[in-house]
Amino acid sequence: MITVCNSIVLDIVMANKVAPVPDSKLPSFTTSKTSSPFLDIMRTYVQSKMCYHPSALTNANVTNINNKAVAYQIDLWTLVDRRSAKQRERPYNAENTPREPLKNLWSYDFGHPKTVLKKKLKLTYDLMQTSWKTICPKCDGHGRYDCWSCDGRGLKHCTNCPTNYSTTYYTATCSSCHGSRLKKCSSCGGSGRIDCSRCSKRGILLHWYELKIVWYTIHSVSYQSNTPLPPKKIKKAPGKENSFTVDVIWSQTTSFDQYFQSKLATPLNSLVKIDQLTRDFNKKHLKKMKKDRRMIGLKCEIQRLGVTEVEYEIEGFTNKRDVNMGNRFHFYHYGIGKKNEPLVYENDYPLNACGCFGVGCAHYSKCCTQSFSITENKTMASKVAPAPDTSSPFLDIMKTYVQSKMCYHPSALMNANVTNVNTKATAYQIDLWTLIDRRTIEQQGRPYNGENTPQEQLRDPWSYDFGRPAIVLENRQKSVHDLMQTSWKAACSKCNGHGMHNCASCHGRGRRACTHCGTTQNSAQHAHQCISCHGTRTVTCSNCRGHGKVSCTRCNRRGVLLHWHRLTIEWYTLHSVSYQSNTPLPVKKIKQAPGKQIYLSLEQGWSQTAQFDQYFQSRLATLPNCSVKINELTEDYNKKHLQNIKQNMRMIALKCEIQKLDITEVEYEIEGFTNKRDENMGNKFRFYHYGVGKENEPLVYENDYPLNTCGCCGAGCAHYSKCCTVM
Repeated sequence: MITVCNSIVLDIVMANKVAPVPDSKLPSFTTSKTSSPFLDIMRTYVQSKMCYHPSALTNANVTNINNKAVAYQIDLWTLVDRRSAKQRERPYNAENTPREPLKNLWSYDFGHPKTVLKKKLKLTYDLMQTSWKTICPKCDGHGRYDCWSCDGRGLKHCTNCPTNYSTTYYTATCSSCHGSRLKKCSSCGGSGRIDCSRCSKRGILLHWYELKIVWYTIHSVSYQSNTPLPPKKIKKAPGKENSFTVDVIWSQTTSFDQYFQSKLATPLNSLVKIDQLTRDFNKKHLKKMKKDRRMIGLKCEIQRLGVTEVEYEIEGFTNKRDVNMGNRFHFYHYGIGKKNEPLVYENDYPLNACGCFGVGCAHYSKCCTQSFSITENKTMASKVAPAPDTSSPFLDIMKTYVQSKMCYHPSALMNANVTNVNTKATAYQIDLWTLIDRRTIEQQGRPYNGENTPQEQLRDPWSYDFGRPAIVLENRQKSVHDLMQTSWKAACSKCNGHGMHNCASCHGRGRRACTHCGTTQNSAQHAHQCISCHGTRTVTCSNCRGHGKVSCTRCNRRGVLLHWHRLTIEWYTLHSVSYQSNTPLPVKKIKQAPGKQIYLSLEQGWSQTAQFDQYFQSRLATLPNCSVKINELTEDYNKKHLQNIKQNMRMIALKCEIQKLDITEVEYEIEGFTNKRDENMGNKFRFYHYGVGKENEPLVYENDYPLNTCGCCGAGCAHYSKCCTVM
């Protein structure tokens, strides 16, 4: 038996390279006394698995073979017909109007496509047999209606000048109305009437129903088997044969189980579970039916997969998956793969795990590169640290670190010597906060109540001083200020200063066209006189109660509005963190290190026009042993702070906090090893000690320790890791 020490000495001599283990040193196994082809299939399967070892099959014997095992892949497709009706309209062109009532949507037959559709199929049909005509409600059947902008007058009140015939901020005569207070309406061109676009000046609309039909397919796949073969294996198996296919017209009211009970009563499909198939149909198809859709077609396809169940026994092993099985095991052969490999499923083979993660799962897997005997005791996995040859405190720190790593082996440190110690290595965590002031101006208005109107001109938004909060804000702060010193008054644009305007429903007439009887002056369903308009074709407008005018809600019937500017201020903080170091210590290590100390903290009123680099150049020049890189800090400030400032924003304050982390860089050499990370280093290596953890463990970073990889994934990376239990 090769001992741990002999393996380590061999590793050092080979300069950290382990040659592949020869086949003669692997546990040998002979062909079973039985020539069963099923055991040959199992051996081929085990040989293809990385962490399996075939030695357990040396004395295996087949005890039972079941050729009646089977698996099914069942595909179900249902064709769904979804229908909806929508009312459409267009200008009336003297078409015939049958006025047939709308029937049940599925009573209109337009055929249907095949059951299996790759994508949705949408069609629309105009049911012109349901068409009817009505008076256009927009123009009341006249083809034109009063302009909403000027209430049919053709002239509008000038909104550029207030009630004193002058502009808002100047005393000169208004250039828009020249002092007349009225100007031509731009919407109607001064005519007071607008052509009705809804009926194209005809006054009558044609209505009909449009039927929209959407056909789509719902597809589901289910798997059944009288073996534990997973659905994934059944799905990918290439040897399935089609045993049943049906494509019929279907309805959701048809009894699914009774139909398939009779169809599947054949020897090939006798093992299909109808109740399980019915549950799958109800869950994935029937439950998706709503009031606006129906099933109109169903297709079912069943593929059958033959499976051979093999039971075998192995002396000296126990089935851990099922204790009642004793020394018996199962596997299932379900075909041949694309590369002529046997397709096998099993879940209880005894030697199926590598022993590199502890004795508990050590099954002497063939993937381990260490030589061993199948009869060796598994207790050889004890982790023995070599005795140190030096009393350097830095090497003691490195040994403690190596012992804490799962796949590291400390034997390389037996002959290590410290060659250089650098205590001036540092790392910095730099936090930057900038307080942002964003301001927006909005015009406000309300009914005028005789208030004083100073009419001051609006200044720059940042000329109004309302103080500022702290620099570091957890949440955004918002404040609203009404600048009443900028208030002015103007005539209401909705009612043109009259306090009332034409009713939008009847366009100022007080009466509306009767939509119940249309243009025939009688009811749509009866021959007697219309009960709504009594044959007059018009009814009293319910909105204005026949007055033709309604009160203006914008000015509250005063005719004049008070306007002013509202200033909205929003404060929020931009925060960024950057890390700098003169060592290769990763950012994650600097961030999580507990031993950082405040090196610099400052708060300053700030502007985006200030010179960031010059300011910090002068501040950091006064600090001792400062190695902060100003150019990197300035680049971080420009990218994460300055570039986020827009036209309506300003920086008003800045805070900076620099935390310093002291690091000790240790260089050491090891005889017999070469630095693979940096060949120029020769046999020298480095590690960085940057503090003590929460459990008093030394915090170390390194990336070139020679014995840092387990040898269980091949000889190329085998470094005799201490986690191996077979050394």
